[in-house]
Amino acid sequence: MGNGVPLYEAAKRKILKRLETREWLPGAKLPPEGELSRELGVSVGTLRHAVGELCEEGILWRRQGSGTYVRSYRDGGAGFWNRFQPFQTRDGMPMIMVDRKVLFLETIPAGDEFSVRLRLKKDDPVIHVLRHQIDKNGEFQGIDELFLRGDYFKGLTFERFDKHLEPDESLYSFYEREFGVEIVETSNFIAWDIGTEDLAKRLLAPKLANMPLIFYKRVSKTYGHIPVECRIIRGKASDVQLSFDITR
Repeated sequence: MGNGVPLYEAAKRKILKRLETREWLPGAKLPPEGELSRELGVSVGTLRHAVGELCEEGILWRRQGSGTYVRSYRDGGAGFWNRFQPFQTRDGMPMIMVDRKVLFLETIPAGDEFSVRLRLKKDDPVIHVLRHQIDKNGEFQGIDELFLRGDYFKGLTFERFDKHLEPDESLYSFYEREFGVEIVETSNFIAWDIGTEDLAKRLLAPKLANMPLIFYKRVSKTYGHIPVECRIIRGKASDVQLSFDITR
């Protein structure tokens, strides 16, 4: 233990720093235990403790007989489509949207709210994306608004978003593949609301007027606890439920 920090915790921080600096990208294999423990200046046992905690936190994962890898949203073998997606149908099945139509994409100043949420200056650029969500039965299920840090999503345009996000792909897989941005933690806020005429007009969704809504706001962070996305979903309350696992 040095400076009051357990050795395994110091090793965790060093590993996370390598992820922050993109020395290891999502899907990358970590060096063998002996080599990595020497690089970090700890014993193999201490390294295993650190790696074990990072696996539990969803940052790394162990592949039996192969080694330890950086988690990736694109690795189906990890069962990692999107662990932060809480929406389900009322019978507990995953809420699958067959059409996530992009209505518009614009760059706006962060302003009062997003300068706080995304830790930016008020005049820093934020990319605002508006999408309608349509389920497999063709029913309108709500609105998905994205507010993204411009410095982490440089080059994102309407055309790039619309053409490069695959139909069955997680949005976070898209972030990872196109921009190298890995979402590793979220803060979540939930409320109930009723759609107003003004809201329906602003969000280009006439069906939203007078609709009971689940209002779900999520601030998503990358390595180093840096917020890169604020997402606001207004879902049709009669058709959906939200599922969370809460542990000590």
